[in-house]
Amino acid sequence: MLRRQILTLLILILAVVYGTSQQLGIELLGGKDKVDIPFDYHQGFIVVDLKFKNAITLSFLFDTGSEHTILFKREIAELLGIPFGRRVKIQGADLTDTLYAHVLRDVNIKVEKTEAVQKDILVMDKDFLQMDEITGERIDGILGSSFFRGLVVKLDYKKKKLTIINPRKLVIPDIQEYAKIPLEIENYKPYIKTNILTEDGDEKRLQILLDTGAALGFLLHANTDTSLVIPDKIVPGSLGKGLGGEIIGYIGKTKRLSFDQFWFDGLLTYYQNLDQSIMQSSTIKRNGLIGNTMLSRFDMYLDMVHSFVYLRPHKNYNKKFRYDKSGLVIYAFGPNLDRYFVKAVIYDTPADRAGIKPGDIIEKVGFRRMKNYSLAKLSKKLSGDDGDKIKLTLRRGDDRYKVTFRLEDKLENIQ
Repeated sequence: MLRRQILTLLILILAVVYGTSQQLGIELLGGKDKVDIPFDYHQGFIVVDLKFKNAITLSFLFDTGSEHTILFKREIAELLGIPFGRRVKIQGADLTDTLYAHVLRDVNIKVEKTEAVQKDILVMDKDFLQMDEITGERIDGILGSSFFRGLVVKLDYKKKKLTIINPRKLVIPDIQEYAKIPLEIENYKPYIKTNILTEDGDEKRLQILLDTGAALGFLLHANTDTSLVIPDKIVPGSLGKGLGGEIIGYIGKTKRLSFDQFWFDGLLTYYQNLDQSIMQSSTIKRNGLIGNTMLSRFDMYLDMVHSFVYLRPHKNYNKKFRYDKSGLVIYAFGPNLDRYFVKAVIYDTPADRAGIKPGDIIEKVGFRRMKNYSLAKLSKKLSGDDGDKIKLTLRRGDDRYKVTFRLEDKLENIQ
């Protein structure tokens, strides 16, 4: 059973595509010490506006788990007349299929509030992730972490503001309230050391990716270390979308996760085995990742120039995380992405036992029509408390039917 917010972007670029001519991010500042960039926060993803060739504004996910900037929609590059460079292979983390992308050289890009720069990016042959349907908002690509290389990035989730800062001019107000934590950097991706208590009660040191392209709290790759064992009490769930479709994993709890002075007890944890080819391609052994659901509970300065992250916790930063308790995976569709259908139903969940099938269209929640619901509101309702009653009106082909079921928290009593 899985809430929509845990979807992750699972992409592996199997080629070196950028040359040494790429500009440092300092050019984005236009001589200023810092620039504030507004963002939207949809379904646990950070979305910023980019203008391409001073002609069209597109919506991109800011993703520190991706080195490269990727345009999902080939037709946009064709419309803008951007010449396609060499073709490179892109493979999903599930390794069930392979697609290709083309390198676009020296594309004129302007992030909102910054100076326009020339950047190399990738364009997909096919938009396989369909992030529009997943988030209920138009999503055109991924803004990789290397786009801001040479800069400090501050993330303020409450104010929905991303600030890029000249590292030589970095001043952190109330710095005594922040923890300064060392990072390891590989391919412009930030990793921190964390400790967890294993099922046997032993403490284990792990290498964890700070991933703003993941709309979850904590994900663990249990097959990266023999001491990391998936607990007995777990529930199945979809971890997101890969090239071959929904990626199935499990949800359970970690006894304790800690880093620096921060800790999370009985932490909701998503489990996915990491493919051996990904493990072998990296010089840093990654055991898991921390995504936006956890990162949004902190004010954060990400300084990949000097390899540090500064974190200041919000009040009750380590409170219980919520997740979907219905068993439904719901996508948006329609010209305005304001209609919703059942993409998948997890086996032996309340939705499954109620007879809901993939392809069913949701028309009402209780007495309210779906025009009164966003995908985020619907996800929040399905992530309610154990025993909450859910009433849905659905359409299957020409038939309309109603179901009633109660949310079921199978992890409630697990510590």
